Amino acid sequence: MITTKSINTGTKILFSALLVGVMFSAPVLAEASRLYHAAPKAAAKSILKKGIDPLKFRKGGRFNEMWYASKRPSTAIAEKGKRSVVLRFKTHKNLEQNAIDLRNPTAPKLRFLLGEKLSLRGKIKNKIIGPKLGHKLGQIAKKKDKVILFRSVKTRETNLAMSGRTLKKHPLIARPEKIVQQSFK
Repeated sequence: MITTKSINTGTKILFSALLVGVMFSAPVLAEASRLYHAAPKAAAKSILKKGIDPLKFRKGGRFNEMWYASKRPSTAIAEKGKRSVVLRFKTHKNLEQNAIDLRNPTAPKLRFLLGEKLSLRGKIKNKIIGPKLGHKLGQIAKKKDKVILFRSVKTRETNLAMSGRTLKKHPLIARPEKIVQQSFK
């Protein structure tokens, strides 16, 4: 005989499974076929000719040595600075499935990724991940060949971080198309 208690338990299990599925599902980029990256003019010309060079990645970024791109050209300019050129990249359809979504970081999600119990006090502020935690997450993404989706500090839009290892392993994941915006003000 089915009781109300068994129905409530079944509903809770179903709801929990649904919540976990939504929380860790592959995020969908609204504009999955295009990404934008801001760089100085000389670097932009080099990227158009030779592609992205992982040796030029900066160690001081939020997720350490990564290639950073945005969904919108305005976000790319805001992150890099006014004296930059914006490049448009065509992305592979598998980019969506190869991502860790950190646009809305929660304690359970971060503990699941990090695989350890750690204090998250002071490491996340206004849904923005701090640098020390970001470097750990960058190493995890690099080992797993994953892309990180995160929230921009300046515009609150979605940005993307990809390791050089991922770019070498999947060279067609982001291909430079052309320079779309020059802002020298």
